[in-house]
Amino acid sequence: MNRFTKKYLIGALLSGLFIGIGVNPEQVIINAFIEVVESLSPVFAIVMRVFFSILGIILSIKFWIAIKEDYGKLGIIIASGVFLGAFLLVLDITFGVWLLIIGIILGQIVVK
Repeated sequence: MNRFTKKYLIGALLSGLFIGIGVNPEQVIINAFIEVVESLSPVFAIVMRVFFSILGIILSIKFWIAIKEDYGKLGIIIASGVFLGAFLLVLDITFGVWLLIIGIILGQIVVK
């Protein structure tokens, strides 16, 4: 496996899969943490919710910018295909699997 597949395609695959399923493990952990904080200080819990929301958005944007900087538009297209394929596994497994296969093969061959 090349660096692109290890670093970006696996991340896109997991993100798409978790969004498709409707469960985000990071959010479950954050919500449990915020519930504990909320029992101690409701105001601080609100600040933590805002902080983690903004942090999630920033990290997602940074992920896609890093793909663009490292691998250009082709990397974005391939990673988007893998993300969409993983997301569509829940709705249409055949199309989702084909997108994943094509994306991972392209990630191995085209992007070096």
